[in-house]
Amino acid sequence: MFDLVFMVALLLQNSNLEYVALVSAKQQVVSGMIYYLEIEASSGGVKKLYEAKIWEKPWLNFKSLQDFKEKQIP
Repeated sequence: MFDLVFMVALLLQNSNLEYVALVSAKQQVVSGMIYYLEIEASSGGVKKLYEAKIWEKPWLNFKSLQDFKEKQIP
């Protein structure tokens, strides 16, 4: 799981967001594993929640960020 959080932190490094914390994580078995991560990140001192979906196939050394978006809070 640490590799996945590190992958998201690298993604954020290329944006104006700074990684703060992993809030929650879920996983689903598919052809490999899909991880649903809720991440706290900040921009200009303002913290927001983001959702990331990462697909991993360890036997192929494959990791792909499928989705990354700001979490909509009703």
